[in-house]
Amino acid sequence: MARRSCAARLGRGDDIWNFLTLMAANNVFHTSLVPSHYDDLNVFNVDASGGIPAVLHNALVFSAAGRIDLLPALPGALPTGVISGILARGRITVTRLAWDYPAGTVTARLDSAVRQSVELSVPPGVKDVTLTVDGHARPIGPLGAGVRGGLRVTLPRGATDIGVTFTPVTAAPSAHLLSYGAAATASSTRTTDGDVGPEKTVDSDSTTRWTSDYADGQWLQLDLGAVHDLTEVKLNWENATAKDFTIDVSADGHTWTTVAGVTGNSAAGWMDFPGLTISGRYVRLDLTTRATSYGFSLWDVEVYGT
Repeated sequence: MARRSCAARLGRGDDIWNFLTLMAANNVFHTSLVPSHYDDLNVFNVDASGGIPAVLHNALVFSAAGRIDLLPALPGALPTGVISGILARGRITVTRLAWDYPAGTVTARLDSAVRQSVELSVPPGVKDVTLTVDGHARPIGPLGAGVRGGLRVTLPRGATDIGVTFTPVTAAPSAHLLSYGAAATASSTRTTDGDVGPEKTVDSDSTTRWTSDYADGQWLQLDLGAVHDLTEVKLNWENATAKDFTIDVSADGHTWTTVAGVTGNSAAGWMDFPGLTISGRYVRLDLTTRATSYGFSLWDVEVYGT
């Protein structure tokens, strides 16, 4: 949940969508939107109450004192939509927010409990933007460190209608998680370490892991079942990380193309390799050199594409 909140703040809407669809497929959400600890509604997870609405709210409306960002991390799978009743910071309620990217429009009604001045940011990535406040066109410019576009507007006590028009956006295929449950094989498995087979890297459970023998020159390979257009690979290393490795892709399992390489690494945790433009069925980690005296150990391998 915390990772998806970070994704919202980083504008990574597709990461949020992949998380939500995966959790829904595994029957993790109760009808109240409170998640369970495990799949199939196993063990009520009251500690995470409100987590799912919070992730969605931050993706659709981010708020801070004196600041409202509209659709900062909209998933590509949601080119149109409507949401009502988002309670923002600063005693502001987003009574209604509607968006239609193929038509190039966003409308919002903001209800403020007091008269106040706020920075109002338009959705990122759209072009030829026109912004209206209560029907009056207003010029927009850079906000904050210049990474946001919008303007400072005075909200009266009560309702303010916001309109945004822009060049219509043709919905592109939304990248989604391809590797969940994929067939995973490896050069070796350290069976004396317990249940640490390669399939643990694609079970979407960051408490299970694959561990190789205590030797350099290992590999881990995923079969996605069909050729896909791949856009991103993410790796979640245990402390026994790889010092030197490559990520290779193949359509047939015989001819390989290296899409990313790392040398001299000593860090554990997540590594992200976005911006890939290659088609393939097989994804292989060629693990050359260990960073520790233990084997190579991975919690998760995530492959995204269409």
